[in-house]
Amino acid sequence: MDTGDAVSAGQVLARVDPRDLQASVDAAREQLAAARSERKRADRELRRLENLGEGRFASATVLDSARHSANAAIARTAELEARLSLARNQLGYGELRASANGVITARLADAGQVVMAGAPVFEIARLDHLEATAWIPETRIGEVQLGDEAAFSVWAIPLEHFTGSVREIAPRAEPTARTFRIRASLPPDPRLRLGLTGTLSLPDNAAPTGSVPAASVLDIGEQNPAVFVIDDQGLVERRPVTPGELVGNRLTIRSGLAPGEQVVVLGARQLEPGQRVRVHQAR
Repeated sequence: MDTGDAVSAGQVLARVDPRDLQASVDAAREQLAAARSERKRADRELRRLENLGEGRFASATVLDSARHSANAAIARTAELEARLSLARNQLGYGELRASANGVITARLADAGQVVMAGAPVFEIARLDHLEATAWIPETRIGEVQLGDEAAFSVWAIPLEHFTGSVREIAPRAEPTARTFRIRASLPPDPRLRLGLTGTLSLPDNAAPTGSVPAASVLDIGEQNPAVFVIDDQGLVERRPVTPGELVGNRLTIRSGLAPGEQVVVLGARQLEPGQRVRVHQAR
C-alpha cells in the first residue's frame, strides 16, 4: 500500500513477519496440552486416593498432597490458557488493518523496516468525514457558536458552495497570530479533495451598528475597549463597545452604540466620565 491508495475498513495494510509470533502460539499450545494432561492425571489420582481414604487405606497427609497437586494443575492450566490467548492476540496484531474507509495520505514505514510497538505506519483520511479548518481573529471569536451553519467554497470550484456546520472551536488562541482554530464538518462530495484551499463563511451573529474613527476607541485589543459618548447635556460617558473590522481609518462597532449617538474623537484619552465637553460642528 502507498500514498493515494483507497482502503476499506478491515483491509490488511501491512504484515509483520509472523514466524516468531506463530512459534510463540505453537509453544503455548503444546504447553497447554501438557498441562491439561497433567490435570487429568492429578484428578484421577485424587479420586483414587479419596476412594482409598474411605476405607482408611490412604492417610490424610497423602490425600492433602493429592488435593494440592490437583489444585496446582488447575491453576497451571488456567495460566497457560491465558498465555495461549495472549500469544494468539499478538499474532493477530501482526496484521495492520484499516480502521475505516478512506485514502492513505502518508506511509511512514518501508517493507523490511523494524518498527516499535505503537509507532504509526500509515496515515488515513476518512472521506466520509470531511472538514474545513479556518482561523478566526480574537475580536470575532465570540460570534462563533458550535453548530453554526458554515458555507464553504473552494478555489478549484469557484461557483459552488458546500454547506456544513461548526463542530469544534479551539479553547485557546494560537500564540503567535492570536487567532482561534475552528473546524467545520462538510458533507461527503467526490469533488472535494483533501488539502483544497477555500473560503469558510460563517453567519454574522453580531451585525455592525455603524463605524467610528479608530482614534476614538480606547484600549483596542485589550479586554475592555470603549468610547466616550456625549449625552444631551454635553456630559461624556465611557461606553464599552465590541469592535469589528478595521476599514481604512474607521472601525466597525458590532455592539454598544445606538445609531445617531455622538462619540469623542479627539482628546478622548484625557477625559474622565462625567466631564462636560463642547461639540464642534465641522464646516
